Amino acid sequence: MRRAFRLLLPVLLLVSPLAAQVVGPARGSLVIMGGGPGGRDVLEKFIELAGGPDAPIVVIPTAGGNPTYDASGPEVDRLRQLGATNLILLHTYDRAEASDPAFAAPIRKARGVWFPGGRQWRLADSYLDTPVLTELQALLDRGGVIGGTSAGATILGSYLARGDTRDNFTMMGDHEIGFGFVKNTAIDQHLLRRNRQHDLIGVIEKLPHLLGIGLDENTAIVVRGDTAEVIGQSYVMVYDNQRTLGDGGRFYMLQPGDKLNLNTREPSRTIEGLRREPWKATPMDASTAAGTFDVTVTPQAPDAHTPGSLGRFTLDKIFHGELNGTSVGQMLAAGTPTDGSAGYVAIEQVTGTLQGRRGSFVLQHSGTMNRGEASLVLTVVPDSGTEGLAGLAGSMTITVADGVHSYAMNYQLPVRP
Repeated sequence: MRRAFRLLLPVLLLVSPLAAQVVGPARGSLVIMGGGPGGRDVLEKFIELAGGPDAPIVVIPTAGGNPTYDASGPEVDRLRQLGATNLILLHTYDRAEASDPAFAAPIRKARGVWFPGGRQWRLADSYLDTPVLTELQALLDRGGVIGGTSAGATILGSYLARGDTRDNFTMMGDHEIGFGFVKNTAIDQHLLRRNRQHDLIGVIEKLPHLLGIGLDENTAIVVRGDTAEVIGQSYVMVYDNQRTLGDGGRFYMLQPGDKLNLNTREPSRTIEGLRREPWKATPMDASTAAGTFDVTVTPQAPDAHTPGSLGRFTLDKIFHGELNGTSVGQMLAAGTPTDGSAGYVAIEQVTGTLQGRRGSFVLQHSGTMNRGEASLVLTVVPDSGTEGLAGLAGSMTITVADGVHSYAMNYQLPVRP
């Protein structure tokens, strides 16, 4: 059954976004949040739509990837701290268990379901084509609310962006089917916080019928039928291949209070410079590069602007392999009293040769360690490429094993004329 559904993907994705149908749920509501540690107003809205603090709410934390979960974990606590009193945890990685109708029974009694963050492909692996999805649709049909943040937001669209099991940077990977509660959409998250604002462009170029929706942290859309309303603290980016902004811009921003008709794709606010004009795609070569690197990290003396809990360092690297060159940069790191928790940010300028093209570009780092669990994002700063690397876009992952530092880079470069 699951394989047959995947074989239908090319057909399902060719349905016109402008057909006479409801793009969002015909009944009920969705609260789709772009991640982040805040978002109190977004979560309060979710609780309100579920029926208030005493409403039965199911929390499904499967995206997080932990071996086990319990009702005292942070996935549940976040809602409990905002007054929700009737919270039920539902989780499995076992498709056989998820396929038992008894497993989904708590959803039948719920008024709301919340999906915390993690990796969206775990939700697809566990719950696609199971009674869980059937009960989620039934929840909407009786006027309930489904919400999610980060991975829990992306899974609610029809196309699963960043659904690759290998990394969190590949936009079109080995999992491409979401739950489809918002039809003909690809949803991304952490947009501005992680410099992802250009990442959906490639998805929409390859699947031009899709509407791309990019959510910044602590920001959400509330979807009822064909209407999406922005709430929260930052911006939502819209990627529609029939509209350009200014001198060929591929996306435009909506702010809290703005609305978007998901069927006609018309924003409620007049956006200066936005016009109906199909994208003129820039031919790009998408590729990967891998290799090793040597790094020297040199501590710097603190200055008057550096508190004692922060450390400053310089970075010097030599890249070997498909990226061949050197880099220099600076890092600011913070330790905490908690063992295994820390964070750092860094900027480095890389000069060398990539895919036979010489030039330079800037990498931005953002890394955290949460009680031993690491999260690291390295992004090419938009428009930082020079000479043969002008127009470079992409991201990088790094690993350390047995003292050897390795990198893997997913990138795009404009095709040479």
